[in-house]
Amino acid sequence: MSVTEKCKRLISGALSLILALGMCSGVSVQGHGPVAGTFSGSNAEKTDLFSAHFEKTDAAQVKFDHAEAQGVCAVEPRVDSFMGEFTDYSSDNPVSVNKELTYGSAGETEKALIDGRIATKLCAVSTPGLPLEITFRFSEGIQPQAYYLTGAGDDMRYPERVLSAWKLYGTNDEAGEWSLLDSHEGVTWQQNNETKMYSFSNSQSYTTFKLVIEKCGNTPTTNPNVIQFSGFGLGEEVKTTGSGEEVNYLYTSLSEGPSYNWAARSGAWSGVSCLHMEGTTTAKAAKNYVVLYDGLDIPVGKNTRLSYLVFPDIGTDYNLSANDPNYAYDFEYTSMHSAIDLEFSDHTRLSDYKAIDQYGNVVSPAAQGEARVMATNNWLQISTKLSTDPELDGKTITKVLAGFEKNDATPGKDISVYFDDVEIFEQADPTVENLADYVNILRGTYSTGNAPARGLNVPIVATPFGFNYWVPTTDGSTDNTPYAYSGAEARFKGIKISHVASNWIGESGTYYFSADSTTTDYSAVGNAIRNRGSVFSHENEIAKPYYYGVTLNADDAAAPNVKVEVTPTEHAAVLRFTFPAGSATCNIMFDPVNERSRSIIEFNADKTEFYTTSEKKANGQTTMHIVGQFSQAPVAWHSAGEGSMGMFQFAPNKNEETVIEMKVATSFISKAQAQHALLMEIAGDEGFDKVQAKALKIWNDTLGSIEVVGGSYHERVTFYSNLYRAFVYPTSLAENTGTNEQPRWQHYSPYTRKVVDGQFVYNNGFWDTFRTAWPLYSIVAPEKATQLLDGLIQHYREQGWIPRWIAPAGTDCMVGTNSDNIFADALNRGVTFDVEAAYASALRNGSVYSVNNGKNSYSGRAHMDGMVFRGYVPQDGVTGGWGGSEFNFSWSMEGSGTDFAIASMAKYLRDKAELGSEKDLRALHGRSTMTNTSILLQEPPIMSICSMRAWAVGSVPRSPMGRGCRRTSSSILRHRVTAIVKTMPITMHSRPMMVRAWPICMEWPETGMGKRLWVISWMKLTRRLAQPILAPGPAIRKTGKAVMRNRGRSI
Repeated sequence: MSVTEKCKRLISGALSLILALGMCSGVSVQGHGPVAGTFSGSNAEKTDLFSAHFEKTDAAQVKFDHAEAQGVCAVEPRVDSFMGEFTDYSSDNPVSVNKELTYGSAGETEKALIDGRIATKLCAVSTPGLPLEITFRFSEGIQPQAYYLTGAGDDMRYPERVLSAWKLYGTNDEAGEWSLLDSHEGVTWQQNNETKMYSFSNSQSYTTFKLVIEKCGNTPTTNPNVIQFSGFGLGEEVKTTGSGEEVNYLYTSLSEGPSYNWAARSGAWSGVSCLHMEGTTTAKAAKNYVVLYDGLDIPVGKNTRLSYLVFPDIGTDYNLSANDPNYAYDFEYTSMHSAIDLEFSDHTRLSDYKAIDQYGNVVSPAAQGEARVMATNNWLQISTKLSTDPELDGKTITKVLAGFEKNDATPGKDISVYFDDVEIFEQADPTVENLADYVNILRGTYSTGNAPARGLNVPIVATPFGFNYWVPTTDGSTDNTPYAYSGAEARFKGIKISHVASNWIGESGTYYFSADSTTTDYSAVGNAIRNRGSVFSHENEIAKPYYYGVTLNADDAAAPNVKVEVTPTEHAAVLRFTFPAGSATCNIMFDPVNERSRSIIEFNADKTEFYTTSEKKANGQTTMHIVGQFSQAPVAWHSAGEGSMGMFQFAPNKNEETVIEMKVATSFISKAQAQHALLMEIAGDEGFDKVQAKALKIWNDTLGSIEVVGGSYHERVTFYSNLYRAFVYPTSLAENTGTNEQPRWQHYSPYTRKVVDGQFVYNNGFWDTFRTAWPLYSIVAPEKATQLLDGLIQHYREQGWIPRWIAPAGTDCMVGTNSDNIFADALNRGVTFDVEAAYASALRNGSVYSVNNGKNSYSGRAHMDGMVFRGYVPQDGVTGGWGGSEFNFSWSMEGSGTDFAIASMAKYLRDKAELGSEKDLRALHGRSTMTNTSILLQEPPIMSICSMRAWAVGSVPRSPMGRGCRRTSSSILRHRVTAIVKTMPITMHSRPMMVRAWPICMEWPETGMGKRLWVISWMKLTRRLAQPILAPGPAIRKTGKAVMRNRGRSI
């Protein structure tokens, strides 16, 4: 094979790995957020021509004219509409409660009841219990005759929290008499985010209303102290519309969005409502087009684009099991045959032409469904440049429609699809000079809880494999998914120092910095920090690996028009806060959030230098030391009374912007080391812009490890966004305690709880990265792979095992000891690292019993006390955790694969010993596939190292590689020993003969059961045996006759 052909194959492999990474690590391969339609962060200027967000306040503008329908029907529901809602709440304390509440999270307060969002809620424990009074205040008197209550998005999961009895009162004097307006008891709720509307007679105007919640829960066994619901409102009337009869078209209406989204947040994509089209197919040829807007006059030019969000609903009860007879998942994907359509002045439609979207699919309802790009219960952005079909050039857009069309439909299939944020605009193709500017770090952030939303990602600003992650935060309700792309909870809360691994793994070393320009009453600092959350637009946000910046909205109450930015180094960063001229004050917020009272804050005399700590710890992590410097001296420090939570106050400029730069560095070793890192990584004269330029170069060089030829802008965004995600993890724990010229890498060990020498990496689970990310590093960054592998082996050096999931010590997650596969793969790809130590780690995994719990950081294989006797892990094994019986088949399969990897490393070590030349060894192994050879014996407790299955004594099974195996002499299958000492690789060469044997019986020292009868597991055994190579240590003690001979000599 030529060198060119080898390179082509390697690049092809790298591309496949990156696409695999996009799937296995949750990286979005499909466009989400502005990048898919508006080229966020690029130099392409956007000119808006039309937009529709389907808010209920815009309902009168939507036509709902049924232009065409065939083979579909719907029941036009009788709909209760809430009319004339009063929203002019008092600016001073619009809503309050009469008792101390313990909130579920920072955003789950009573304020969520009047924010107009079903995605937010009040969730709290009422102390000492119910009844609970919630008071709503208006700026002037209103005369309502109706009100509504909206449940939470997880009411069916927590039915004990829903409201079941309440009373509503009104008054003009809170200290005086209250008038009872309405009351209900025994109320039940049937679905998530259900809205209940009530009418009542009222002839009086009131400024203040009180909702008294007397009881919660759909069942009598409820905890009466927990309460949750998402909305409350007062209005003029409840109006009922709709015939309640069947119609021969799809029913289209404004909706609050999907009430349950298994992969993202419930509700509309943006705002509080969206468009919903629903019904049922009645014939094979089924279609429905409804005009939403007409009277448009938009000429189509070469850069005219259409963009919209679409959400195909599941169309069945998501709580049902697939085995349930009522489960009716639509494997024909009927609802996906939907699209936004355009009509032109010549009465043709966009769906009549061949314009394609960013994925290369024709933008028509039928073609979108056949393309299978959408995913059920997921929002997807579709964007098309109309000039991709030249016939559209010069046409004039007159109407916007929603369409459904499926020419091979099965009658009786449900149709349910949502649309949001339809836009028509002019925007040229962007020109991108830096590879890092293709990256959109916000991909995969429209998620919630454990729902992945094609990502479950955290937008990380960092250097590749960095020590710290600098994360913009919009959702304060969780540490592990701190950024919500949309929803009422998507308020900017600050820049967070993070070491997040994933949504399922504990976070450590956290700290928040944010800005405020309106708080002048410094006695209320604590409330200002706890309740922070500024309104912003994604159009004013740039999110790249090397830089994040956002300018907050002009109408934000806390920090209007304030700009917050961050750019990283490996152990440090620079934050920049820009306050507009004439700001009332300039405050920088400090908040450890977790373990506030245990953190400390210190600063020098003029307060230009500070030291603080984070006590957020997990899995062996320790205190994080944080040091920093301001570019100018603060006026004062205002403590919130809880550790280091507080504000640094700076003097504002009246006639020009106030710009404050803050250099920050961290260490898990000491305060002094954090100061050392700051001095090494950010020179005294280096400001934000210089550090940003360095970070940009680092990312350009890293992403430039693969050169891409061709491809659209969107395809490059996908490629480089996925490649960025691959180079974010694993995280480094190593700190340079030496100099830049003579580095000495040390780290705080989560195992020994001491500072030790060496590289150390963490935040990695190997089950899904050994086959994707780690091979990628070996292909495109072999030198970096050497460092990463050394940091992985360090776990073995410090505690004798490499855990299954490291964050930074082991945690109970995933099955298999797949670090073994990482080492074998890297070895066979020619990466240089400590093979002997890696081999020792892998061998221990495959041969030594492990308790596999917190005592050894969840390391080693599970069920080794039984697997060696059976050759597999039975289903009746121990239950609970990742060692539970539901994973036993996986443990069997993973063990088989890692045995193969161990044998591959053994072959390498044998060849190294025999050939002696590293050059010859590399030539022999090159980048070949893994092969098995060699025999390895270890001291008890011991297991055979190859794939372990139960076979009859005297027979030889087929190799897992599929090759035939010959029978061998029974003497080899009766090797009896009383003790086996340390590692003794016995190497064999010459003519190969495949032989496999297995343990017949084993005696654990603590059990005294049976005899130590062993069968040695071999791969590629040869008839002519070489002199065995024995490790240092006492000789093997044997009983009975010698059964394994080498040229007549017993061993």
